[in-house]
Amino acid sequence: STLDRSSAASDVYKRQRFYLLQRVQDAFAALSETDQANVKSMLSTCGMGDILDVTIDRRIGRKDNNEVWI
Repeated sequence: STLDRSSAASDVYKRQRFYLLQRVQDAFAALSETDQANVKSMLSTCGMGDILDVTIDRRIGRKDNNEVWI
């Protein structure tokens, strides 16, 4: 049904958003303290300072060109 397809698509997009957020947070964690401070300042200026505080309870990986919970 249309509702089932819509729900499945929503799940795919949700995993993709979480996967991209995870990549941003992993890249941020790898930065020096100075670079982290610069990124935080830039994000705050854009009204996006809270994005680094968003957490998910498990990691997302890739399998067969799809995002999957691991």
